[in-house]
Parts: sequence; C-alpha cells; structure tokens
Amino acid sequence: MKKDFVDEIYNLAVESYNKDEIPVGAIVVKNNEIIGRGINNRENDNSVIGHAEINAIEEACRFVGDWRLDGCEMYVTLLPCMMCSGAILESRIEKVYYLCDRTNVCFKTGEYIDTIKIDDEELKKKYLKMLQLFFENKRN
Repeated sequence: MKKDFVDEIYNLAVESYNKDEIPVGAIVVKNNEIIGRGINNRENDNSVIGHAEINAIEEACRFVGDWRLDGCEMYVTLLPCMMCSGAILESRIEKVYYLCDRTNVCFKTGEYIDTIKIDDEELKKKYLKMLQLFFENKRN
C-alpha cells in the first residue's frame, strides 16, 4: 500500500465534496500505476450508478482495453456498497484498500472481495470530518 495512493483517494473525495456529491474517491492501480480514477457523480449526472468505484473501474477498463482487471487493486475512501462490490468482483480486481467502514449497511463486503483497511488514523479523522460536514450541510 502506497501513501501516494491514499492521498490520491482523499483528494478525489475532496473534489467530489466540492461538486456537492457525497465525498468518495477511488482509484484502480496496476503495477504501481493509477489506471483509473473516480469520484461520485450521482447528483450531477442523475445516475444511480455514479459511484466513485464504478467510475474508477470504467476508466481503468478503457485504459487496459478490457473489462477484466486482473492484477489490479482498488483504493477507496469508503468501504464499497453492495453494487460496487459486485462490480469489483466481476471486474476481477484482486484487493480493495479502504479508509473508513460504512455504518449504515448490513451487507458484508469482506465476505465477497478481499478488503484491507488502511491504517492512517489522521487521514481517517480528516475524512470522517468531511463526511459529517457534508451530511450536516444537507440537513440544514
């Protein structure tokens, strides 16, 4: 796991936040190179599948010219939902590194894909603060 990749997903989450989207950032990595980036764009594109993970997977598929992402890993700020976990599984991404757990679901992502929690407490606190601020602003 590279610190640069962890910083990149946080920066993508900030980009998503600045576009008034739920702040999630994701990248797909192959051979230590980022081949796909994604942010949430559900609201701006009116797309139910506009999740950061899906967008990163689609960009990575275009990069390699195939839907199979063998030998790839994903880094994401938030543990993937059921839909994204399915796409990760189907695309054959081997590992998913994530910064924060989800608290609002009973689906167990780790039962289907290989997940590894990123050990960066300082960045996790910054990210959680951004998430909380996003939802607080939506309630006001």
